[in-house]
Amino acid sequence: MKIVYNTSEEYVPYTSVSIVSFLKNNSDLDELEYYVIDTGMTEISKENINRIFEKYSKKCEILNSGEICDRLMNKYDLKLVEHNGSHNIWLKAFPDVLFPNYNGLILYLDSDTVINGSVKELLHLDWEDRPIAGVNGPKINIKEGFINNKSPMYNEEKKIIFDRGNAYLNSGFIIYNMKNFYMQNIPKKAKQVIESLNTYIFKDQTVINALYHRENVVELDLKYNSYFHTFPKFSKRTSIAIQMEDTNVKEAINNPIVIHYVGQHSRPWFYNSTSNAVELYDKYVKLLPFEIPKKSSFFKSQFYIQQNGIQKIKFLILVKLYNTKFFAYVFDKRMKYR
Repeated sequence: MKIVYNTSEEYVPYTSVSIVSFLKNNSDLDELEYYVIDTGMTEISKENINRIFEKYSKKCEILNSGEICDRLMNKYDLKLVEHNGSHNIWLKAFPDVLFPNYNGLILYLDSDTVINGSVKELLHLDWEDRPIAGVNGPKINIKEGFINNKSPMYNEEKKIIFDRGNAYLNSGFIIYNMKNFYMQNIPKKAKQVIESLNTYIFKDQTVINALYHRENVVELDLKYNSYFHTFPKFSKRTSIAIQMEDTNVKEAINNPIVIHYVGQHSRPWFYNSTSNAVELYDKYVKLLPFEIPKKSSFFKSQFYIQQNGIQKIKFLILVKLYNTKFFAYVFDKRMKYR
């Protein structure tokens, strides 16, 4: 299995934490190969990435994103929108341009993750003829974030979700079976799907969900992409989620393998993060063979700075009150949990 990260220079510190957490819990698996797609890293950052792998007696190949993006555009000839001046964000939806003629397994991980356990059992999934494996987001998130969202910009995303049986695959942790990928003629289907879409709210994730119907996905347990730690601390949201799910939510809450720090204000590199799993991130920071920048404030992040005045006030209140009982009461009442 090939393990793939994708990082810019800005995200190197956070990618490093994810990598060290993965190696700490999986260095015993000799069948894994490691790759990092370089989107503008400095030479010092590349050296630091390699130092992490050397610490665990592993090797890593750093791949040039420009060359891979060129292969993507030449093969598919699609008018994909650039993100921050690059087509890099689309690579996760097109694994065939990353490793041409490869027929094994590829695991993609987002940089805002911590891997707190072994992925050994994922090496032996029952694939049948399915080309992709991943975690469908919690049903409560899908209901609140998409189905109940009245914004017209989400209409196409809603249709994708309904077509997938009200399930939505989170692309932060996905595995491709490349043998099945080619057998199912996914490259041809991918081109057709992209040409049929009008908006790409979540870029690669939108394409992946439109491309792979639920029956074509090996559904992994929620513990492999858990973001219950982002729920307000005293909210009833977690207990409602447990009632809604068919899978073991308690396992994903109490013993997650992959913790995904979704949501801008839940990022654990902010000292005022709203996440309830910051300590886990801090644990792996201490294992790095080099120092990373000290934590900054969410209110100094580019995301926050780019918000308008009203949004800034909303985020200010949210972050200050998020994990209080008062916020939980207001939040639950708004969501009609009571």
